Amino acid sequence: MRERPSLEVTQERPGDLDAVIFRLAGKVTGTPECYEFLEDVRDVIHAGRKVILLDLERVEKMSSPGIGILAACYTSATHAGSRLGLVAVPEPVAVMLRIVCLWDLLPRYANRQEALTAMAQSR
Repeated sequence: MRERPSLEVTQERPGDLDAVIFRLAGKVTGTPECYEFLEDVRDVIHAGRKVILLDLERVEKMSSPGIGILAACYTSATHAGSRLGLVAVPEPVAVMLRIVCLWDLLPRYANRQEALTAMAQSR
């Protein structure tokens, strides 16, 4: 029996804000699917999108390679002049981000609407 991928990713492009929302679900670890997600984020950034939101509400687990993938997403966005924010960060993920000192670096929002409003106001 084939094992289910550890990560599910969907993309949304809301309204007139030059944004892409990646909704992650499952486990963010060091699997090929997770590194494909990183490349998807980089592709969107290189295509010129200025706002990238990572909705983590349905993330069940995040390992240290997963934290590294989030950091790489942030670095790629920042170097390209884009902005990246996290939405609905589950407490276990928040704990890991605090441990590795990324909690204060990555912008966080309680929900998508709050994130989109904040990003639109800071254009």
